[in-house]
Amino acid sequence: MCAHRSIALAVLLAAVAPSTARADEQLAVAAGIAEDISVPAAAHEGMYSYAAVAVVLPAGRVAVVPSVGVEYAADTGHWGFIGTVVVDTPITRTVGFDVIVSGGHDQPGAQWNEAAFAAGGGIGLSITTAPAVISPSLCVFADVHSGELSVTPGVSVARVF
Repeated sequence: MCAHRSIALAVLLAAVAPSTARADEQLAVAAGIAEDISVPAAAHEGMYSYAAVAVVLPAGRVAVVPSVGVEYAADTGHWGFIGTVVVDTPITRTVGFDVIVSGGHDQPGAQWNEAAFAAGGGIGLSITTAPAVISPSLCVFADVHSGELSVTPGVSVARVF
């Protein structure tokens, strides 16, 4: 329940935050879901919903999109903070190819001493429709301490302001 309030607070703050970015930068908010699957056992680790705030930074032909957010898996009670950087390269006017680098923490409930840390990356697409950007993705993560792997197919919807 606390994680749901954190997600709602993050989205609310991002939506009402004043823009301090340069004229070519844009603020974005995103929400999505991702299934975490252990590898090689192919066991369900959790279905995570997440919310994040991001800044879209044009960099020549590509856009660099750093973001921070919070995730929660209602089916396991795990939650955590996530940080991601996406490099989006346009393929067409409405579709971009994404290279993703991400890291985060995951813990059961309020048990900070049991937090796990993971880093990883993957690929995705950014499909622009008015007024949203829909982004399916596939990432691979490694637990920083144990090296255990997981794959996370997911999809998010973002609103750029």
